[in-house]
Amino acid sequence: MNTLVNNGLVDADTRQPFLRNQGNVILARADKAKRIKNVCDLGGKTRVATPNPVLEPGSFGNFSGTIFDVADQNDFGCDATKLFNSIFSQDIAKIDTSSFDNPYDINGVLAVFGVDNKHHHKKDDDDDDYKRKKRSIPKWIASSRIMHRDIPYALCHNEADAGVIFYHQAKYLKHELGLTGCKLEIIALGGSETDPKPLPGNRVGTLHIAKVAGTFPQKVLDARDLIYSFLTVNPIWTQIMADHGMVDPTP
Repeated sequence: MNTLVNNGLVDADTRQPFLRNQGNVILARADKAKRIKNVCDLGGKTRVATPNPVLEPGSFGNFSGTIFDVADQNDFGCDATKLFNSIFSQDIAKIDTSSFDNPYDINGVLAVFGVDNKHHHKKDDDDDDYKRKKRSIPKWIASSRIMHRDIPYALCHNEADAGVIFYHQAKYLKHELGLTGCKLEIIALGGSETDPKPLPGNRVGTLHIAKVAGTFPQKVLDARDLIYSFLTVNPIWTQIMADHGMVDPTP
């Protein structure tokens, strides 16, 4: 938006905040949630789902940065650098990424970034094929295309144990996917599930809105002004934010 303002494409006088999120939380499978108390528990054997670092670098940086910063700025008893490296330092060459070749293959989307371990059958550990499959199960599950689709898919289909995601998205996903039988739990990174109070290091973001400048047909200007008014002064928008886990950032 700053670039648009500087280029005269947006009216700077109309720019103002219209939405603030409440930071990030850990969204976990219900059968894994008891062993996850804070970000330190994302280390070890926990399979962690994140946005794709190449295709969604902003979201990946937000969520992975929250893991590091919350561990670094709070006394949870783990080293932030070791935690970060234990999650994100893995040999990608050992992980099958062929599902990325066809984004319309639903099985590839569900597998997200590796081999589904629920299809593995216990064999003698001397079996080379079994050992190869065991090695190919990733600890870090990177989204294939769209993180707010792939992270919950990975959790619901037992491709991952937990992921870091926006609080308001976690609240929505827990409710909606619960109706389908997928049970998820929210582990707050500060405060509680019903009253989040983001810890130091938890990344809280504020979104801004402004009117696009320029000469447009009157019906376009009317639509612009109507949307702008709804998101800045309409009490219905304030209630929508409250209902969905977001906050009105205006005084």
